[in-house]
Amino acid sequence: MAMETIEHRYGNLRATDPSHSVLAELSPDGIVHADTQGQITGVNDRWCGITGYTRAEAMLMRTIEIVHSEDRPRVAEMVAEAGERRLMRFDFRLRKPDGSLGWAMGQ
Repeated sequence: MAMETIEHRYGNLRATDPSHSVLAELSPDGIVHADTQGQITGVNDRWCGITGYTRAEAMLMRTIEIVHSEDRPRVAEMVAEAGERRLMRFDFRLRKPDGSLGWAMGQ
C-alpha cells in the first residue's frame, strides 16, 4: 500500500528518466508500482521473489490484496495519512500465494 504513495509522489520520474526502470530492476528492494486505485501496474523481480507472486499474477491484483486481512485497516490508514507526512515506515504481514505469511516494510 505504501508503494501507492511512492508511485504517486515519484511516478513522474519514470516519464522523465528512462533509467528509472533499470534502477528498479537492480534494486535489492522489492518495488511495486500501482495506480491511484491500488491496481498494480508493475513490479520488479525482487518483489516477485519476496511475495511469491509472478509478474502476471501481480498485474491482476491490487496492492491491498497481499496485505494480511488483520493488517489491512492499519495499512490503509497509514497510506491515507501519507500525504500529511514526508516519511513514514510501517511493517505488515503479507499473504503469499501458497497461503504462508511473510513480513514486509512499507515506506
